[in-house]
Amino acid sequence: MFPLFWNVSYAPVYRWPGGGDWHQVVDTRTIVKALAGPGSSNVEVECRAVERYSYGRQIGWLTDALIGLQEDASAAERKRARDAVARLREVAQWVESIKPQAADERTARRRLPTPPAAP
Repeated sequence: MFPLFWNVSYAPVYRWPGGGDWHQVVDTRTIVKALAGPGSSNVEVECRAVERYSYGRQIGWLTDALIGLQEDASAAERKRARDAVARLREVAQWVESIKPQAADERTARRRLPTPPAAP
């Protein structure tokens, strides 16, 4: 005869590779560097801009602005367009304000002494 709680007490737990508790940290800088590519003039400024204002927000503001420019746009769409253009101007001013800081940081990194070569 089986014990009363045999089926409850015998419950093996298998941990398959990748099947346990884990999390992954996604670094937005890596993604932005990959999207910017070698043609970018300043990847650091782009990384900061995306951290503060995501691509989705920026595209949404551009979309609202373009819809508001249409001849058949309603009053609500025109108001959203004005708000979006105001936000885009704020973003542009902020980006212009951080460009000199990023340039100074790049210059400071170039002036660091290079480590000696390994033997």
